[in-house]
Amino acid sequence: MERTPKERLCWLLRLYKDKEIEAETFCDEFHLTYHYELNDEELNETERVLFRELLQ
Repeated sequence: MERTPKERLCWLLRLYKDKEIEAETFCDEFHLTYHYELNDEELNETERVLFRELLQ
């Protein structure tokens, strides 16, 4: 199943929360998805703020 970039970010968060991926992998994948695949218009304001906080 193909995920949208927004769905992928949420999926990565679930994987990390459930300890199915390590922090380094999560950070790398989250960064790549957010910066190179995601169209910022796909996010609502709350998602935009929270996802940006995760990138810091």
